[in-house]
Amino acid sequence: MKGLDFELLKKLPAKPRREQVWQTRRRVIITAFVLLAISLAGIIGCGGGLGVMNTLDTTLTSGLSQSWEYIRNGEYNKALDELTKLYSAAATTTEKQQVAEAMGWAWLYKGDLDKAISYLKEAQEVSFDAKFGLACALIARGQDGDFQEAYNVLVQTPLKDLTSQIVSDHGLSYNAAEAHALFAIAAFATGRMTEARSHIIKAKELDTGYGYSPVSRVYDSLVKDLGV
Repeated sequence: MKGLDFELLKKLPAKPRREQVWQTRRRVIITAFVLLAISLAGIIGCGGGLGVMNTLDTTLTSGLSQSWEYIRNGEYNKALDELTKLYSAAATTTEKQQVAEAMGWAWLYKGDLDKAISYLKEAQEVSFDAKFGLACALIARGQDGDFQEAYNVLVQTPLKDLTSQIVSDHGLSYNAAEAHALFAIAAFATGRMTEARSHIIKAKELDTGYGYSPVSRVYDSLVKDLGV
């Protein structure tokens, strides 16, 4: 499946007193984030974890399920064609939000971060996945204020609590280790070193990549290289 277009990634902001270290290490962080975000973006089967669609009528539920299947198979244009029709047909705010969530993830896959952010902002109250996707897109875009906004979104989720069980609402393929690593990146980028350290250590504890995973590379960059 095609990953996101990370040519749009910008430099993460460095803590001022670490500026020179950052200049030599930022590529490692960006590379690690690219690998992490591609892993986070992978969507697996839609059979389970789709209870949030129960409030939609039968037609919308069927169309939305088909759209997630298109996304899973990398057929993003087909997904967006279907979702555009569903969005127009949605009769309530809740229905539009649930369709917007899938549209946001489809645009995220296609690498159009502005559109992904627009739809995921609309959908962010629907589920953890919507908030999480929004944070991924904001960090990937990296414009002024994006890292702070991503942190503000993530801190409203159970992810803030290191003991919470992190499970995708839609059966997306990210795991708790990757989720905590993303939180660590957002915290680091906004100067919250204590939180960044807590979450990257938690991510490392949960990671099963045995030193070769994106989580391990983020850990090495933040803790070993930058001394978080």
